[in-house]
Amino acid sequence: SMLSTLTNLMLHKQMVFGDGFIEIFGQPVVLNPLLTELGILKELEKTGSESIIYYAAKEAGHQWFQNMYTKYGLKPQDIMKWGPDLINLGGWGSVKSLKADLGQSTLDFVLLDSSMAKHYGKSDHPVDHYFRGLLTGAWENACKQPLEGIETECLAAGSKACKFEVRP
Repeated sequence: SMLSTLTNLMLHKQMVFGDGFIEIFGQPVVLNPLLTELGILKELEKTGSESIIYYAAKEAGHQWFQNMYTKYGLKPQDIMKWGPDLINLGGWGSVKSLKADLGQSTLDFVLLDSSMAKHYGKSDHPVDHYFRGLLTGAWENACKQPLEGIETECLAAGSKACKFEVRP
């Protein structure tokens, strides 16, 4: 549950609340209204520049997980345990299935009730660029090679869930 994840993070001093800051696994985070993310996405879509969100989030996901490996000694299998819980805690949605193959550098992932997709409104294309980037960057770090992620199905585009594939 979300409460047990929060409790575990705090007990292990992996979630710190300070005067004017929050850190999770040593990374600074901010509580940000989803409407801000949606507004940025919709403005970037006007000029076909929404891939900026994907590439910035991909770099952030890569750095975040690099920090988890080097600073805390977590291994990819540890991250696979923590990852879905952090996704739920972060309000992104809930992980339905996760199929990861480190040897092949592939990741298939289903996200139910994506907050971004639910609040975006109806769309004719996938809209979870930020989440797709974080996921791709994290898996890229685990596999130690360049990867790309795509959202093959999206709740905002009429699918029952958001589905992602990460491949070399």
